[in-house]
Amino acid sequence: MAAQTWRGAAKTRPLTALFNPASIAVVGASDDLSSVGGRVFHNLTQGAFQGLVVPVNPHHRKIATLPCLAGLTELAAPVDLAVIATPAATVPGLITDCGKAGISTAIVLSAGFAGCGPQGDALQADLARSAHAAKVRVLGPNSLGILLPKVGVSASFLKTMPPAGKLAFVSQSGALIAAMADLATSADIGFSALVSLGNSADIGFPEVFAHLATDPGTDAVLVYVEGISAGPAFYSALRKVARAKPVIVLKGGRHEKAIAAAHTHTGSIATGPLVFDAVVRRAGAVQVAGFDQMLAAAELLATGMRLAGNRICVLSNGGGAGVLAADRAEELGLALPPLSRTTEVQLDRMLPAFWSRSNPVDILGDAPPDRFVAALRSCRKDKAFDAVVVLLTPQAMTQATAVAKSLIELNHAAADKPLVACWMGEQSVKEARRLLSASGIPNLPTPEATLTAVSVLERCQNNRVRARQARLFRRPRPVHDLPSALEVINKAIAARQGMLTSVQSRAVLACFGIPILPQHVATSAAAAGAAARAIAAPVAMKILSRDISHKSDVGGVVLNLPTADSAASAFAPLLAQVRQQRPDAVIEGVTIEPMAHLPDARELIVGFHRDPVFGPIIAVGAGGILAEFLPNHAVALPPVNPYWANDLLQQSGLAPILGAHRGKAACDLPALSDLICRVSDMSHDLKAVLAVDINPLLCSPTGVLAVDARMQLQTEPA
Repeated sequence: MAAQTWRGAAKTRPLTALFNPASIAVVGASDDLSSVGGRVFHNLTQGAFQGLVVPVNPHHRKIATLPCLAGLTELAAPVDLAVIATPAATVPGLITDCGKAGISTAIVLSAGFAGCGPQGDALQADLARSAHAAKVRVLGPNSLGILLPKVGVSASFLKTMPPAGKLAFVSQSGALIAAMADLATSADIGFSALVSLGNSADIGFPEVFAHLATDPGTDAVLVYVEGISAGPAFYSALRKVARAKPVIVLKGGRHEKAIAAAHTHTGSIATGPLVFDAVVRRAGAVQVAGFDQMLAAAELLATGMRLAGNRICVLSNGGGAGVLAADRAEELGLALPPLSRTTEVQLDRMLPAFWSRSNPVDILGDAPPDRFVAALRSCRKDKAFDAVVVLLTPQAMTQATAVAKSLIELNHAAADKPLVACWMGEQSVKEARRLLSASGIPNLPTPEATLTAVSVLERCQNNRVRARQARLFRRPRPVHDLPSALEVINKAIAARQGMLTSVQSRAVLACFGIPILPQHVATSAAAAGAAARAIAAPVAMKILSRDISHKSDVGGVVLNLPTADSAASAFAPLLAQVRQQRPDAVIEGVTIEPMAHLPDARELIVGFHRDPVFGPIIAVGAGGILAEFLPNHAVALPPVNPYWANDLLQQSGLAPILGAHRGKAACDLPALSDLICRVSDMSHDLKAVLAVDINPLLCSPTGVLAVDARMQLQTEPA
């Protein structure tokens, strides 16, 4: 049994009692290892924990050799942490008892709370109220607990304690905590903490991130997320911890149907997985696509590995393995630069005549250990590379273990550049893998997994650099005519409009300095002809109705009317067509505007949508009538400065289209960047606007021009 020592409740930091407890009470403790309380008590008393463990259970006088208390209020002095493993109905009262006993922090392992029907929801609300009243911080309920390998704390009902190290894993899934703890031993991944959040009635991601950001025992953080209720708090805390150390995020439920705004393209773009990825990237973290990728990245992070760039050298004793690595590298955006002339000459002297003379470097299947070492030594000295990946396939003459020992020796002597190993196979490479892991050289089983892990680290570093760089960009905020914009919006809300008309939308855009086409409203054929004559044909005629968002879908647009007479003649047929398609719509007339003509213009869509979790989301994509069908789009959190505006364009894949190509001059990107920033300003200033589409937005070498816009409103005045 571990030695029993005593220290009063830690109060130096908000979650110190959770992450560094010296005394723990187990409520629901027993001798029965098949019960949750029994397993927790066993873990704490039979493991490496050196602090005081107090069993609490009214049905026992003694458990093992320790006297058992009937309740927490019988404690002679406060303990740091209470671990509660009793029926759900008892938990709110026990949290109250924690407060009375001076216990600052509790872990609730009990299930049966939110997500288990109305009764469970009500019980969790009671728990939260009790915790607030008693000033007790609570991890859980429905938590697997916390594991702190360095201090031997397994305040959980797992059987496995992973090795100590400097990775932290914070998860909303207890099952993934269990899997990671079990895998960590065989993969030689050491952890500072594994935290199961459970239902997060009190302690959630923000509080845990805040602790880990300044924890000297944690060098990198792994995160598993299923659902977030307080998006801005999550983002703010994620950004804080990602500034301090690498953060890898895995999101479960990425393909569930997102909530889409009914009337805007940007609402369709700016929802679901795309938004979450934008949040993670903006914070300076990186998202992975699966648990296998997280585990692979963890193996690299656990060794303290960091990458300065994406230039990789692949060294292999098998051509096929090198080809697979090269394919995966290209898919991931990793560069495989050519060897420098110096390196090529060196390798020519030491390798057989038929080596590949390219990157990947194929040193042939009969390569002995000294050939691996000589080639690796030369490639690591090449300034063209940021890291070297060594692939080994167990061919007839391959000495897998001997090669591993030689690489370990070389790495100890000169670890001047990150090294990642991939010993393919199973039985014949098992001992080699064990030696590599034990020496701190990460190794993975396949070229694809290896290059994917390298890519995750490179993207993580890149996102952190980008987040730091973006803060250096200062944008003087333009003066907008906010009172006039709010007047238009509040009048529309008072009239119970769910959408602004195109006339109203353009008026709001003008208040924010966004270039728009001039427009006239006509309620008769004669007025339409007069407007066309005043503008100078050719003109476009569009239906004006607060009930119709997508005008072209109902035949409400006629383009290239060449004369005033043709505009007058088109008036009645246009209204008839729309009335046939939408007999319910209130039609206010038509708008007449010049045909937008900017030489070499490209059509875009720019706007924002209020995500139900994270708030305003800025969206940029390919525009026109096919906006929602084209894959070229990206989203970002506001506020958007010129750095993030340009990043949006890069992420959308539109940058090549906006540049010079096929005889078209490059677009005015500063003007486009400025417009995106102004839309960001709108998302902040116009709280009553739920979504905005500027579509199409013409972007040309001479500037930008908003051709049409839609704005969706909430029901209350701003």
